[in-house]
Amino acid sequence: MAKIVATIFIAVILLSAQRTVLAVEPFRTFNTVQGHSMTARFIGYQGNQIYIEGQNGQRFALPYESLQPDDQRYCSDAVSKKRVQQGTPPAAPTSPQPEVTVPSTSSNSEPKSAPHPSPESQPTRLRSGSFFSHKIAPLGVDPESMTSVGEMPAPGEPIDFQSHVLPLLQERCTDCHGAPFEKNGRTITPKAGLRLDTFEMVLKGTLDGPVVTPGNIVESVLFELMTLDEDDSDIMPPKGGKLAPEQIDVFKRWIEEGSKPTSTGNDSAGGGSLPAVGQPVDYESHIKPIFAQRCLECHGEPYVKNGRTINPKAGLRLDSYELIMKGTLDGPVVLPKNIAESTLYILVNPEEADDTEIMPPKGDTLAAEQIDAIKRWILEGALDKAAATAVDPNAVQAPSAPAFTNSFQKSTPLDELGKRARPVGKPQIAAAEKTGAFITPLAKKHSLLRVEFSSNAPSIDDSALQRFSNIRNNISHLDLSRTKVTDRGMGVLRSFYNLTWLSLRMTSVGDDALTALNKLPSLWYINLVGTEVTDKGIQTLAAIPSLKEIYLWNSKVSDDGAAKLQEALPNAKIIHR
Repeated sequence: MAKIVATIFIAVILLSAQRTVLAVEPFRTFNTVQGHSMTARFIGYQGNQIYIEGQNGQRFALPYESLQPDDQRYCSDAVSKKRVQQGTPPAAPTSPQPEVTVPSTSSNSEPKSAPHPSPESQPTRLRSGSFFSHKIAPLGVDPESMTSVGEMPAPGEPIDFQSHVLPLLQERCTDCHGAPFEKNGRTITPKAGLRLDTFEMVLKGTLDGPVVTPGNIVESVLFELMTLDEDDSDIMPPKGGKLAPEQIDVFKRWIEEGSKPTSTGNDSAGGGSLPAVGQPVDYESHIKPIFAQRCLECHGEPYVKNGRTINPKAGLRLDSYELIMKGTLDGPVVLPKNIAESTLYILVNPEEADDTEIMPPKGDTLAAEQIDAIKRWILEGALDKAAATAVDPNAVQAPSAPAFTNSFQKSTPLDELGKRARPVGKPQIAAAEKTGAFITPLAKKHSLLRVEFSSNAPSIDDSALQRFSNIRNNISHLDLSRTKVTDRGMGVLRSFYNLTWLSLRMTSVGDDALTALNKLPSLWYINLVGTEVTDKGIQTLAAIPSLKEIYLWNSKVSDDGAAKLQEALPNAKIIHR
């Protein structure tokens, strides 16, 4: 009897120990940056991919960076404390059964264990949609709606990126073209800089440009590489054999249908979908695809090229809602319900006469319906989700022109300045460009110019300003950010009578530099972020009534000085803190 009790006691101890080893993370709500959420528990990770298990037992794989910061910290903590192991998670364990002894009919015989079927005699049956059925879906997407290997869309069925295209990319492409991950202390980046793990990244393409041209398979490099001969060294994927004809056909049909994120919605010239008339604009469905297709090449996340970090142009990122609303160091580029002061809308709209530079700079301008979608989105409040009601873009912000203004002519202050400026010849511009300046015309209808310095800004000094004398009356926008100009060198700007926009961001200029500006009648914008300007210089700025936007963040100006400037210029927008 004592031996029987001891056997049961040992079995209980082993069971408890095994349960401790098999302890798992508790269920919690995971949230993604796209706004999806799901109750699940963290069960494993591999590189930058994490694995979670829902309450119904279904398992999912998703990129670490797709999680909200709180969830990223939770996962990092679990990994650092070794609560979750690295690698593809094993099959869900079955509860171990304690050994049950059966008393012998003979008092002299030893207790015998009841027979149990061997594990081999009970093979594990995989649930439909489980992790091991390889039906991996993004968080928030029903796995049953995802296409598994061998499942193809029916003839005539619209191609859906999430259901039909992404599963093929995950199966054959994301090993080389997924999110960056750490390995042996080194960051492994996707080959050719091409990520194929999300709709936005597929449309963004490589450092050399897009690999998918919506509606045009001939210009779509991705499709071309898939259809090469199997013995061609450039065929993709390079391992595992060529894609099956029906899989290639999925990509062909998706591109021909406009490379949309979903199988529903109206086609747009640049991919994605457009809101119907009277339908509120949704950022995820209507706006984000436009930016993904046409803007992220210049305004995406920083990346490394030839050992050098390439930052987004103008410090502006358009790859997430939060970063769009953040804008640039010069301030916001989207002002909800105000298209007149939303720089983003102005720059993509070729009909705006005061454009400093049409965006995007490469390829055709955005289609009229895409521009209209951005306009409607801003007028509806520039929300991260669709507004409750749609707005009529033609019934808001009516122009406040005098009653006798000729409605067939649209004139702006820059047009008036342009009338004063004589056309400038190519030799004069070429001479000014020898300083390293990047000079572009402001508009086709007049000869005003924008002058800026990019990568060579730290080497530009006062001598460069002297060489602009022959085009000074044509310069309306001057960007001297990060240059070495001094207070003394700024004196030449006294004769730049048509200057309207001036950035001195991150320069060493101080109060004396501002004295050269008080005679400029049309100056409405000045950026003094990170300069040595103090409250003394505020007095000079207060005497320039044309100023409408002043940026003083991280300068030497005090709160009291900024408040006094606001009193002197009550209609100006002043950014101090």
